[in-house]
Amino acid sequence: PQAPHSTIRQLLNTFVNITVLMLSCSIYSAFKTAGNATVGIITSAFNKVHELDTFKKQLEQRKTLVASLANINQQGRNGLFVIVIGESQSRDRMSAYGYGRDTTPWLLQNRSDKHFVLMNNAYSCYPNTVRALEQALSARSQFSSRKLADSPSIVEIAKAAGYEISWISNQNMLGIWDTPTTVMANEADHLVWMNQTVGRKIQSAHFDDILADELKKIPVKPEAKQLVILHALGCHANYHSRYPSSFDIWPGKDGSYDNAVRFSDEVTRQIYAAVKDRPDFQVLVFMSDHGEDPKFGHTIDPFTWPMVRIPLWAAFSDAFGETAPEVVNNFRNNANQPFTNDMFFDLACGILNVKTHPFYDKNNDPTSFDYSRSIEMLTTVEGKFRIADDPKMVAK
Repeated sequence: PQAPHSTIRQLLNTFVNITVLMLSCSIYSAFKTAGNATVGIITSAFNKVHELDTFKKQLEQRKTLVASLANINQQGRNGLFVIVIGESQSRDRMSAYGYGRDTTPWLLQNRSDKHFVLMNNAYSCYPNTVRALEQALSARSQFSSRKLADSPSIVEIAKAAGYEISWISNQNMLGIWDTPTTVMANEADHLVWMNQTVGRKIQSAHFDDILADELKKIPVKPEAKQLVILHALGCHANYHSRYPSSFDIWPGKDGSYDNAVRFSDEVTRQIYAAVKDRPDFQVLVFMSDHGEDPKFGHTIDPFTWPMVRIPLWAAFSDAFGETAPEVVNNFRNNANQPFTNDMFFDLACGILNVKTHPFYDKNNDPTSFDYSRSIEMLTTVEGKFRIADDPKMVAK
């Protein structure tokens, strides 16, 4: 099912207005109780809603700005590029990254394949979908002073460069956790919501393998520039709801999470199988928004490192390797370097070859020879935790 853009905009306006009203009432009630700790929490939430509302309202202004960039429409590469956004997946629980259970047999098998490159030290910038993706998918990062409202998304930049963009999601269409992502997705040329649930509860009538089925419907256009973004439900709680009974391999809550990781591996296998033999296929990139600790979920209190240790990998076609060997080689050479996904915008610009604009930072892009973010420079949770302090950092 494809939701009309006008309908989504109406839902967004209604959602924001209701949320602001509810938060305003909550703040008023909280202030009437002296010393109530709720005040800080509610105020922070109110500020976040205001920030996202401003991002939405300045959409046309950003589009005009991006479209006016010199030669932006002449940039890019022909062919099909696919970005898969995973959900709540920690590399700690993936056998491709050394976990004991065989949770990712397909990715483990392809780890040594010349077409694949796995980053070993990728981290989420925040253990929360909204906070992570608003930076991962926009020009905002810990190395930029830009406000969210002034930071174009990868959808806006790629579209200005002439890419035809399809956004296919199995996430909730609209809810308190995914509003900014919905705003960004709404700018795609083709927007397909497999899950039209509206609200806070994470649920769907479909497993993520439906994304592979939808991907197969994308027409082959070798001479066109196409970008497809797939947003999965991945390994989000409740874990047992993320996979069919045939993947019920390990028992218990802890086992349910591993089962979800195992099914996610199968989903990415199907996604790759759907594109690898297409004559227009160029690159597939997989990134999780954040990780997960099955004991606590994903939160900042308590915070644990599995919540931000994420998988990030790419599969390159032979054609791409021949036309852009420096991109593949740089990415491979930087595979052990630390990376936080607030810089994913720059990585995507590098792969798409949309780099001649003021929002791209080559120092943030591991496909660039100039990638230069050292472990001492990187933080997560808005600077509260230094990546260098992770006791399981692979390369220090």
